[in-house]
Amino acid sequence: MRKVVATGSGMFALWERSAFSSVVDYKTWESRLLDDSDVENEIAAGRLVPINIHGDSVSEIEVRVGTQANPALLSERESTYLTVSTPAPYLLRAQTVLHFGGIEHIHTDPVPETGSITVDAGEYQVQVHLIDWQQEPGMANPDGWVHPRYHGHLREGRSRP
Repeated sequence: MRKVVATGSGMFALWERSAFSSVVDYKTWESRLLDDSDVENEIAAGRLVPINIHGDSVSEIEVRVGTQANPALLSERESTYLTVSTPAPYLLRAQTVLHFGGIEHIHTDPVPETGSITVDAGEYQVQVHLIDWQQEPGMANPDGWVHPRYHGHLREGRSRP
């Protein structure tokens, strides 16, 4: 699944929708995600994977799902323009629907500006990669701009807690 999404909070995220069913307004969002320690707790519990860019952005995020036998990997072309990857996979516990977008959009009913993907229930390892398409000749629009692209690769199985 690929979608262009935006954040005004400096962080994108991939999250398990059902884990945030209690988030129904800003007050309940604030009680779960306002402080860094809140976000760290959600990461440690396997409910959220951060894509922390430290600035507002409009970016294309693609989420691929693989298995232990057939992992979702970067293509040779993507590897050529790879800028950075998470040093180790994140744990994400999924029920059925994962969402991705700005962390400010985490809600029991995510807004249409978020992307979603349906997965089998289970534990997944998530690796995040930043691809710099501006480095590839011919990828910029006539104004010289290209959406940054992040790839999130999910693979069944447990990783770091």
